[in-house]
Amino acid sequence: MRAYRPWLPSAILFAFFIVQSGAVTAEKAPPATPVAAPPILSLKMDRADAVQLPCSFRRGSDDDKGATKTGVIPGCGDMAATTAQASDYSGYLWRIDAPAGDAKALPRNFRTADSAFKEMDDQKKVGVDPSDVPSRAGLNSLPISGSAEFSVPAFHAMLPVLRAKAAGDIYIVDLRQESHGFMNDMAVSWYGDRNWGNLNKTRDEVIRDENARIHAAKGRSLIVAALDKDKMPIDPKPVRIDSAMTERELVEGAGLRYVRFAVTDHTWAKPETIDAFVDFVKNTPSNSWMHFHCQAGKGRTTSFMVMYDMMKNPSVPLKDILHRQYLLGGAYLAYDPSVSHPTKSWKDDYDHVKACMVAKFYEYVQQNHADHYAVPWSVWLKQRK
Repeated sequence: MRAYRPWLPSAILFAFFIVQSGAVTAEKAPPATPVAAPPILSLKMDRADAVQLPCSFRRGSDDDKGATKTGVIPGCGDMAATTAQASDYSGYLWRIDAPAGDAKALPRNFRTADSAFKEMDDQKKVGVDPSDVPSRAGLNSLPISGSAEFSVPAFHAMLPVLRAKAAGDIYIVDLRQESHGFMNDMAVSWYGDRNWGNLNKTRDEVIRDENARIHAAKGRSLIVAALDKDKMPIDPKPVRIDSAMTERELVEGAGLRYVRFAVTDHTWAKPETIDAFVDFVKNTPSNSWMHFHCQAGKGRTTSFMVMYDMMKNPSVPLKDILHRQYLLGGAYLAYDPSVSHPTKSWKDDYDHVKACMVAKFYEYVQQNHADHYAVPWSVWLKQRK
């Protein structure tokens, strides 16, 4: 890692200004020839440098190739077809996941199992009949909740809500593979394209990377920025980091328990990760409260809330479990874009796999709940193949 250079933040801003405004020359430039629609440029940071040296620029119009490269939707469980190279997605920017914000505001997408169903705005897209109301059998009594990543103030706003509902220990179940933590009470993460900055790293490797980056931040000036809908930085600027801590430090400092399952964003969790989760649910007292979260509180959070719901309510039909977790505010995991249209986005491949795998996990529960899941998910999955 390169040594810190105090002039770098100013240099970065200067370089960014140059890109946005045109060109800077030592001599007076000749009149420019008008051109139509100049290419959109985006700032790319040096992934290997914690102080984020400008490394290269890329065109915003560059093609975004799907992970399969071929555009062919992989078969159910064909995870090898969707494996990408980690070097393509290394982190380059501290993204603001949640600003410090209002000290009384709950995290985005917060819900508990007994929350009221919501009017979802994408029902037509995902193929849900708005007139269909799923069963709530066994749902209201589940000791679980979910949300997006929380800032430090939002975490403290959430605590009394969880404590009022919990009859036992409270576990914060962190589902993020990407390195993340808190700086100046903001929730931040080390962002790479597709949010895959730690792609193919083990849980232990993720935690080591995360601890090193977060603890090295205090007392430094780092560029942090929120991202727009096109994943471009909004007003990137250097910020002096006066406080920095990991999520484990925040959670355990408040007297709660912290558990980490490192799941790559947009994907179905690896078999060994689900094995660990099933063991966790089996061996944790039934009155323990589990609060699940990922970055947005949608895909990964819903996946694990769905699996928990299945394990605790094996008699409830798959359709009802997927529908009710969606109406609580999650993602609709049965959505399979390959059924309705050819591949349009790289995410379609992963949505297809998730739709297949969540149905397989329900089948696993049906066959294994009676003997308390003596056969691990990974073993059962291999036997099914």
